[in-house]
Amino acid sequence: MQFCFLPCFIFAHLSGIIHFVRIPGKETIVTIVRYFIGLTLLALLVWRLGWGNLTSAFQQANLFYIPGLIAIFVVVLLLNGIALYILLLPVIPTITCRESIIYYLYAWTIGCFLPSNIGQFSIVYFWHKRGLPTGSGLAIALLNKLGSLLWVAVLGISGVFLFLPARQAMSSVLIFIGLCILFVFFLVARPGRAFIRFIFKRFAGWFPGFYSSIDQYFVAHRRSLLTSYLVVLCVWLVMGLN
Repeated sequence: MQFCFLPCFIFAHLSGIIHFVRIPGKETIVTIVRYFIGLTLLALLVWRLGWGNLTSAFQQANLFYIPGLIAIFVVVLLLNGIALYILLLPVIPTITCRESIIYYLYAWTIGCFLPSNIGQFSIVYFWHKRGLPTGSGLAIALLNKLGSLLWVAVLGISGVFLFLPARQAMSSVLIFIGLCILFVFFLVARPGRAFIRFIFKRFAGWFPGFYSSIDQYFVAHRRSLLTSYLVVLCVWLVMGLN
Protein backbone atom coordinates (compact mmCIF):
# COMPACT_ATOMS: atom_id res chain seq x y z
CA MET A 1 0.00 0.00 0.00
CA GLN A 2 2.80 2.40 0.84
CA PHE A 3 4.43 1.69 -2.50
CA CYS A 4 1.19 2.49 -4.31
CA PHE A 5 1.21 6.00 -2.86
CA LEU A 6 4.90 6.58 -3.57
CA PRO A 7 4.41 8.10 -7.06
CA CYS A 8 1.79 10.51 -5.67
CA PHE A 9 4.00 11.35 -2.70
CA ILE A 10 6.97 12.15 -4.92
CA PHE A 11 4.85 14.13 -7.37
CA ALA A 12 3.30 16.26 -4.64
CA HIS A 13 6.69 17.02 -3.09
CA LEU A 14 8.25 17.94 -6.40
CA SER A 15 5.34 20.08 -7.57
CA GLY A 16 4.98 21.87 -4.25
CA ILE A 17 8.65 22.62 -3.69
CA ILE A 18 9.41 23.46 -7.33
CA HIS A 19 6.65 26.07 -7.44
CA PHE A 20 7.51 27.31 -3.96
CA VAL A 21 11.08 28.29 -4.86
CA ARG A 22 11.52 31.73 -6.38
CA ILE A 23 15.13 32.77 -6.91
CA PRO A 24 15.98 36.01 -8.68
CA GLY A 25 18.26 35.71 -11.67
CA LYS A 26 18.31 34.16 -15.07
CA GLU A 27 15.67 31.61 -15.99
CA THR A 28 18.27 28.90 -16.61
CA ILE A 29 19.64 29.24 -13.07
CA VAL A 30 16.14 29.06 -11.62
CA THR A 31 15.40 25.92 -13.65
CA ILE A 32 18.63 24.25 -12.53
CA VAL A 33 17.92 25.03 -8.88
CA ARG A 34 14.37 23.69 -9.16
CA TYR A 35 15.52 20.41 -10.70
CA PHE A 36 18.31 20.12 -8.14
CA ILE A 37 15.84 20.52 -5.26
CA GLY A 38 13.46 18.02 -6.84
CA LEU A 39 16.18 15.41 -7.39
CA THR A 40 17.53 15.95 -3.87
CA LEU A 41 14.08 15.35 -2.39
CA LEU A 42 13.65 12.24 -4.53
CA ALA A 43 17.03 10.91 -3.35
CA LEU A 44 16.09 11.67 0.25
CA LEU A 45 12.82 9.77 -0.09
CA VAL A 46 14.56 6.75 -1.59
CA TRP A 47 17.22 6.84 1.15
CA ARG A 48 14.66 7.05 3.96
CA LEU A 49 12.46 4.29 2.55
CA GLY A 50 15.39 2.08 1.62
CA TRP A 51 16.08 0.77 -1.86
CA GLY A 52 15.57 -2.81 -0.72
CA ASN A 53 12.17 -1.98 0.74
CA LEU A 54 11.17 -0.22 -2.46
CA THR A 55 12.11 -3.11 -4.71
CA SER A 56 10.43 -5.59 -2.34
CA ALA A 57 7.26 -3.49 -2.26
CA PHE A 58 7.33 -3.21 -6.05
CA GLN A 59 7.50 -6.99 -6.41
CA GLN A 60 4.65 -7.56 -3.94
CA ALA A 61 2.37 -4.71 -5.07
CA ASN A 62 -0.65 -5.33 -7.25
CA LEU A 63 -0.06 -2.78 -10.01
CA PHE A 64 -3.70 -3.04 -11.07
CA TYR A 65 -4.76 -0.86 -8.11
CA ILE A 66 -2.12 1.86 -8.51
CA PRO A 67 -4.08 4.07 -11.00
CA GLY A 68 -7.14 3.99 -8.75
CA LEU A 69 -5.11 4.84 -5.65
CA ILE A 70 -3.41 7.70 -7.44
CA ALA A 71 -6.81 9.02 -8.57
CA ILE A 72 -8.16 8.86 -4.99
CA PHE A 73 -5.07 10.62 -3.68
CA VAL A 74 -5.37 13.44 -6.23
CA VAL A 75 -9.11 13.84 -5.60
CA VAL A 76 -8.49 14.15 -1.85
CA LEU A 77 -5.92 16.90 -2.43
CA LEU A 78 -8.26 18.77 -4.78
CA LEU A 79 -11.23 18.51 -2.41
CA ASN A 80 -9.17 19.84 0.50
CA GLY A 81 -8.13 22.80 -1.61
CA ILE A 82 -11.76 23.40 -2.64
CA ALA A 83 -12.95 23.26 0.99
CA LEU A 84 -10.46 26.00 1.87
CA TYR A 85 -11.46 27.97 -1.22
CA ILE A 86 -15.06 28.07 -0.02
CA LEU A 87 -13.92 29.39 3.36
CA LEU A 88 -11.68 32.00 1.76
CA LEU A 89 -14.23 33.48 -0.66
CA PRO A 90 -15.98 35.72 1.91
CA VAL A 91 -12.68 37.32 2.98
CA ILE A 92 -10.66 37.13 -0.28
CA PRO A 93 -13.30 37.52 -3.04
CA THR A 94 -10.65 37.70 -5.78
CA ILE A 95 -9.00 34.38 -4.97
CA THR A 96 -9.48 31.59 -7.50
CA CYS A 97 -10.05 27.92 -6.85
CA ARG A 98 -6.78 27.16 -8.63
CA GLU A 99 -4.87 29.47 -6.29
CA SER A 100 -6.44 27.87 -3.23
CA ILE A 101 -5.50 24.39 -4.39
CA ILE A 102 -1.92 25.46 -5.15
CA TYR A 103 -1.56 27.09 -1.72
CA TYR A 104 -2.86 23.92 -0.13
CA LEU A 105 -0.33 21.84 -2.05
CA TYR A 106 2.46 24.11 -0.83
CA ALA A 107 1.36 23.74 2.78
CA TRP A 108 0.74 20.00 2.44
CA THR A 109 4.24 19.52 1.09
CA ILE A 110 5.79 21.48 3.96
CA GLY A 111 3.63 19.54 6.42
CA CYS A 112 5.09 16.24 5.23
CA PHE A 113 8.50 17.31 6.56
CA LEU A 114 7.30 18.44 10.00
CA PRO A 115 5.76 16.38 12.84
CA SER A 116 1.97 16.12 13.25
CA ASN A 117 1.39 17.96 9.96
CA ILE A 118 1.94 21.23 11.79
CA GLY A 119 3.62 22.51 8.65
CA GLN A 120 0.20 22.70 6.98
CA PHE A 121 -0.41 25.89 8.97
CA SER A 122 2.21 27.49 6.74
CA ILE A 123 -0.73 28.09 4.40
CA VAL A 124 -1.48 31.13 6.58
CA TYR A 125 1.69 32.70 5.17
CA PHE A 126 0.50 32.31 1.57
CA TRP A 127 -2.90 33.76 2.44
CA HIS A 128 -1.14 36.67 4.15
CA LYS A 129 0.63 37.40 0.86
CA ARG A 130 -2.86 37.74 -0.67
CA GLY A 131 -3.73 40.40 1.91
CA LEU A 132 -5.40 38.26 4.59
CA PRO A 133 -4.39 39.18 8.18
CA THR A 134 -2.47 36.46 9.98
CA GLY A 135 -5.08 36.12 12.71
CA SER A 136 -7.89 35.66 10.19
CA GLY A 137 -5.83 33.13 8.26
CA LEU A 138 -5.12 31.11 11.40
CA ALA A 139 -8.82 31.21 12.30
CA ILE A 140 -9.78 29.82 8.87
CA ALA A 141 -7.14 27.09 9.10
CA LEU A 142 -8.44 26.04 12.54
CA LEU A 143 -12.07 26.10 11.39
CA ASN A 144 -11.07 23.79 8.54
CA LYS A 145 -9.40 21.45 11.05
CA LEU A 146 -12.52 21.65 13.22
CA GLY A 147 -14.59 20.37 10.31
CA SER A 148 -12.27 17.37 9.93
CA LEU A 149 -12.43 16.77 13.69
CA LEU A 150 -16.23 16.79 13.70
CA TRP A 151 -16.54 14.31 10.84
CA VAL A 152 -13.86 12.07 12.33
CA ALA A 153 -15.86 12.14 15.57
CA VAL A 154 -19.09 11.14 13.80
CA LEU A 155 -17.48 8.40 11.72
CA GLY A 156 -15.30 7.22 14.61
CA ILE A 157 -18.21 6.97 17.04
CA SER A 158 -20.20 4.98 14.50
CA GLY A 159 -17.30 2.59 13.97
CA VAL A 160 -16.60 2.17 17.69
CA PHE A 161 -20.15 1.03 18.40
CA LEU A 162 -20.01 -1.37 15.47
CA PHE A 163 -16.77 -3.15 16.40
CA LEU A 164 -16.39 -2.83 20.19
CA PRO A 165 -18.48 -4.01 23.15
CA ALA A 166 -20.95 -1.39 24.37
CA ARG A 167 -19.18 -0.60 27.66
CA GLN A 168 -15.74 -0.26 26.07
CA ALA A 169 -17.20 1.72 23.18
CA MET A 170 -18.94 4.14 25.53
CA SER A 171 -15.74 4.94 27.46
CA SER A 172 -13.83 5.58 24.22
CA VAL A 173 -16.62 7.76 22.87
CA LEU A 174 -16.82 9.83 26.07
CA ILE A 175 -13.08 10.50 25.96
CA PHE A 176 -13.27 11.54 22.33
CA ILE A 177 -16.31 13.75 22.87
CA GLY A 178 -14.56 15.37 25.83
CA LEU A 179 -11.58 16.28 23.68
CA CYS A 180 -13.87 17.74 21.00
CA ILE A 181 -15.75 19.81 23.59
CA LEU A 182 -12.45 21.05 25.01
CA PHE A 183 -11.29 22.13 21.56
CA VAL A 184 -14.55 23.97 20.85
CA PHE A 185 -14.48 25.52 24.35
CA PHE A 186 -11.15 27.23 23.72
CA LEU A 187 -12.22 28.23 20.23
CA VAL A 188 -15.70 29.62 20.91
CA ALA A 189 -16.53 30.07 24.62
CA ARG A 190 -15.58 33.35 26.30
CA PRO A 191 -13.81 31.75 29.32
CA GLY A 192 -11.78 29.58 26.96
CA ARG A 193 -10.85 32.55 24.82
CA ALA A 194 -9.84 34.54 27.89
CA PHE A 195 -7.58 31.71 29.02
CA ILE A 196 -5.92 31.49 25.59
CA ARG A 197 -5.41 35.25 25.51
CA PHE A 198 -3.80 35.10 28.96
CA ILE A 199 -1.44 32.28 27.96
CA PHE A 200 -0.42 33.82 24.63
CA LYS A 201 -0.78 37.52 25.49
CA ARG A 202 2.81 38.18 24.41
CA PHE A 203 1.96 36.97 20.90
CA ALA A 204 -1.51 38.55 20.62
CA GLY A 205 -0.22 41.25 18.27
CA TRP A 206 0.88 38.59 15.79
CA PHE A 207 -2.65 37.32 15.16
CA PRO A 208 -5.03 40.27 14.84
CA GLY A 209 -8.66 39.44 14.13
CA PHE A 210 -8.44 35.79 15.18
CA TYR A 211 -11.57 35.50 17.32
CA SER A 212 -13.53 38.13 15.39
CA SER A 213 -13.01 36.06 12.22
CA ILE A 214 -14.31 32.95 13.98
CA ASP A 215 -17.41 34.86 15.11
CA GLN A 216 -18.03 36.05 11.56
CA TYR A 217 -17.99 32.49 10.20
CA PHE A 218 -20.48 31.31 12.80
CA VAL A 219 -22.83 34.23 12.04
CA ALA A 220 -22.32 36.11 8.77
CA HIS A 221 -20.49 33.40 6.81
CA ARG A 222 -22.14 30.29 8.26
CA ARG A 223 -23.36 29.18 4.81
CA SER A 224 -19.76 29.10 3.55
CA LEU A 225 -18.73 27.25 6.71
CA LEU A 226 -21.41 24.58 6.30
CA THR A 227 -20.69 24.16 2.58
CA SER A 228 -16.99 23.77 3.31
CA TYR A 229 -17.75 21.14 5.95
CA LEU A 230 -19.81 19.18 3.43
CA VAL A 231 -16.80 19.15 1.11
CA VAL A 232 -14.66 17.96 4.04
CA LEU A 233 -17.15 15.12 4.55
CA CYS A 234 -16.64 14.17 0.90
CA VAL A 235 -12.89 14.08 1.58
CA TRP A 236 -13.33 11.51 4.32
CA LEU A 237 -15.77 9.45 2.26
CA VAL A 238 -13.32 9.35 -0.64
CA MET A 239 -10.49 8.43 1.72
CA GLY A 240 -12.65 5.56 2.95
CA LEU A 241 -12.40 4.02 -0.53
CA ASN A 242 -8.80 3.09 0.27
